[in-house]
Amino acid sequence: MIKGRTTKRIWGFLVISFVIGLFGVALVIIVGRMVLGIFKSKKTCEMEREAEEGEFFESVATATRTHPVLEGLHFPQFVSFC
Repeated sequence: MIKGRTTKRIWGFLVISFVIGLFGVALVIIVGRMVLGIFKSKKTCEMEREAEEGEFFESVATATRTHPVLEGLHFPQFVSFC
């Protein structure tokens, strides 16, 4: 009779430990994905900010830049209708 109670206690302890272990692993996975999501979103925001700044400087640069034109005897200037 004592052996039966001991076996039940061991099985109960193993089941509870297993459930707590699974809960711990799931918690680590969830927290890890949250942290990775935060880092990805920060990186995305930074890249978007850099892209917006680049578009601003690009529009300023194209407005002030003179575009080269090939002219001469060997390179006649063609009018494009694009």
